[in-house]
Amino acid sequence: MESFSQDEPEAGAPLAHYSTGRLTAAQAATIARWRARLQQDKPLPGLRPKGPVLRMLGIDDRPPASCSDVIASVVKDLLDQAPPAELDIARYHYRAVQAQKRAGQGDVTEHAAIHQPVSFYLPQDLADHYERLRRDTYRAMIKFIQELKERALEEYPDEEPGKKKARALFVWMQLAKEGLPRGRPGSRAASSPAWPSTV
Repeated sequence: MESFSQDEPEAGAPLAHYSTGRLTAAQAATIARWRARLQQDKPLPGLRPKGPVLRMLGIDDRPPASCSDVIASVVKDLLDQAPPAELDIARYHYRAVQAQKRAGQGDVTEHAAIHQPVSFYLPQDLADHYERLRRDTYRAMIKFIQELKERALEEYPDEEPGKKKARALFVWMQLAKEGLPRGRPGSRAASSPAWPSTV
């Protein structure tokens, strides 16, 4: 059985609250497995089972952690060992948003983030790293779009209306080729790096 009280941070700990955003089926299943394991009265590998005296005191072999702790450890491992490239984060977010939109139209795939989000907490140093990555992603998108606009101006240098549309389409097509966020061709959103704060 799921215990929401276990997801609360320890009193006085300087933690920052986050949400995963909606989850895919695979991600939701992973969270469910973690929560189920945290409820099992079974020692972790390498640990001895609790004896009868400790059990009389209410201390059993369930892992002394919360689902939030597990998520935070995964985030830490990711940022420490294999931090994603800024534009890869933007690509992932855009794919997730598009899959969610298609799911709303009845086209549900395994990549659709339609399951309930999960809250978690990060210690301040890890939260700072996380926030820097978010800011760097936004700046990388701005820089990439600016570079595309400069390339488009080289390809179509004239100021005629037709050339302006050609430049806008060039930027949109390059964003599409890279799998990056974009709006309709020629729209103001087509070259905007904006996305929700959950990125």
